[in-house]
Amino acid sequence: YQPFIDKLFNRDPKGEIKKVLTDLQNKAGSAANLVLGDNFEDMIKKFEANGASKSKVEYIKQKGQRANAFYDVTDGTVYINLSRITTKDEAIAVWVHETGWHHGVRNLVPETELDALFEKIYDSVVSLSKTDGKLRDIVTHVETNYKGTTKATRGNEMAAKLAEKITNDEDLSPVERSLWNQVKDWVRQMLRKWLNFNSGLLTEKQLAQLIKSAVQSNFQGPEGNGKGKGKPEFAFL
Repeated sequence: YQPFIDKLFNRDPKGEIKKVLTDLQNKAGSAANLVLGDNFEDMIKKFEANGASKSKVEYIKQKGQRANAFYDVTDGTVYINLSRITTKDEAIAVWVHETGWHHGVRNLVPETELDALFEKIYDSVVSLSKTDGKLRDIVTHVETNYKGTTKATRGNEMAAKLAEKITNDEDLSPVERSLWNQVKDWVRQMLRKWLNFNSGLLTEKQLAQLIKSAVQSNFQGPEGNGKGKGKPEFAFL
């Protein structure tokens, strides 16, 4: 009944979703290229129009029909299938995941905001490391290998070490878990503030991937993320 209700009340959900994604692209500035398809077939046509080879198109047709979006690392473009997106918050979550993880969260949020977050994380890790051996190991590693870098860079590295444990399904000590829960809250608050959406839609692992992407973009920039040898040519969500 939803299409009938939308028409009755002159609603345009797809148009609203397009607008919010376009606004985010403009706000982010350095975000990945974005292509919106009204449905899977439309997305494929636009993929072909962007110069994709026949083999790439066939691969997407076989692997990507059930995906909300995919990211082509060869040219840094995010393709979103609007027919699989039902709300603005869901659309933003997909955009944040694809753009932030693959292209670098530093392209979504102002540098000063991220630096303030990582400095806060640095202070927390150093303080808690006095009572937790695992965190003490992280501090020792970062302070040894990143000597002379800014406090924010070291805080970012410490956060990335924690995030790596999450993406690898490693066990956290009680203190690490408490700290990670606080870090998640801080990151969600930051994303909510700057992107104005329900950041609770992002999973724990998606948040961890965003934090790790900030380290990657520290040293590689958006051009380098995901383009190493052996990396998959496409990433689906």
